[in-house]
Amino acid sequence: MGSLRYAGLFATLVERDNNQTDNNDNNNNSSPGSQSVTALLGAVLGIALLLAVYFNRRSRKDTEDPGGKSSLERLKRLEAVSPTRTLGEWWPTVKESLGLSQSVDSHFVCVICFDQVELSHGIHELKCMHVFHKQCLEKWYLRSHYTCPMCHQQFFHERSRPAHDYIWMV
Repeated sequence: MGSLRYAGLFATLVERDNNQTDNNDNNNNSSPGSQSVTALLGAVLGIALLLAVYFNRRSRKDTEDPGGKSSLERLKRLEAVSPTRTLGEWWPTVKESLGLSQSVDSHFVCVICFDQVELSHGIHELKCMHVFHKQCLEKWYLRSHYTCPMCHQQFFHERSRPAHDYIWMV
């Protein structure tokens, strides 16, 4: 008699569980209209995000003007702060001012491009006494970097802030 009671209780629990599963399946199946609205909303938000990124990058390129008149003006200001000369002209005067012996090697590496700086190469020396290829530091500076690539000491103070003073985290 006890086993029949447990069998009946078990059958009741299984039946109740099946009914709940059927109800959950009916609740999870949303109408096709709501699924298409969700898909459309996702597509619209995705397109809006892509357009925002596109226009932000496009406007940033317009303000950079890598080869234009404003770049030449900016390079003149860099030249005033850090005149161009060759490593061969710069190194003997620095070596003497630092009290280094004549046997000290003049092996320099530009940390922007990681190439060796030869005595005949044009260089820019910053206030912090770090030396870089002329072209490397000019590219660095034209991309609105005003600090030394090695020690991050500021070498130039830009008068006006860039037109887009915000950063997109994408």
